[in-house]
Amino acid sequence: MRGLQGGPRGREKTLISEIVSADTWCAMDESTTQPSGPVSDLSIRELDRLLEQLGEEERSISRRRASLHERIDWLRGGGAGFSPETEEQMATLIASERTISDERKALHQRIAALTEERERRTRAA
Repeated sequence: MRGLQGGPRGREKTLISEIVSADTWCAMDESTTQPSGPVSDLSIRELDRLLEQLGEEERSISRRRASLHERIDWLRGGGAGFSPETEEQMATLIASERTISDERKALHQRIAALTEERERRTRAA
């Protein structure tokens, strides 16, 4: 288990979900992080790959969120005793959990929009 100090891990790269919305997509080339065009320009194969990548990202975010919940529960249970430092750690963890939950919710919305587009194309074919 990671120590109680510090917030969520630093992010070295832009997450795919940060640049993908219902209207734009990221080129499948790993070297770019800029939206490249409308979702309708993606092939079914590219759409499937993007959905797979977003699913992996969702699982990663969910693991981080679960870890934060464990740490929060441990502090609430008195695992670190009660002190001003513990209260500060708790506030930091709760703020991090809110941020991650917001990211997760936005990611779920993106996945749902892309899944809907995928299903629409399948029905049309």
